[in-house]
Amino acid sequence: MLGITSAAARWQVGLERVRTDSQLTDEQWWALSQPVLGTAMKGMDLPISSRVGQTTASAGNPYASLQAGLDLFLDGLSQRLKVTTTTRAGTAVSAPTAGTGRAT
Repeated sequence: MLGITSAAARWQVGLERVRTDSQLTDEQWWALSQPVLGTAMKGMDLPISSRVGQTTASAGNPYASLQAGLDLFLDGLSQRLKVTTTTRAGTAVSAPTAGTGRAT
C-alpha cells in the first residue's frame, strides 16, 4: 500500500512541476501537440492507441489511479481475511486462513 500511495504522490508532484514550468494547462498542451502528433501518425493503423486515446481523461490523474489501486488492494485483502464463507446451501465452510492458502 505504501508503494501505491508514494507512486501517486511522486506522480502528482511531477505533474505540478511540469505544469508550472510549461505554464500550460493540459488542454492547451493537447491543443498544441495534436497537430504535430496527427501529422506524425498520419496513415498509421494504431488500434490500441485509438482505444487508449479514448480514456485519456483519467490518464493524467494520480488521484484516480491511487483510488483504483487502493480499492483493488483492499478488495483483495478483504477476500484473504475471510475466515468462513457460506455455500449455496447455506452451510458455513472453512476458507483458507489469511496467508496460508489452507482451510482451517
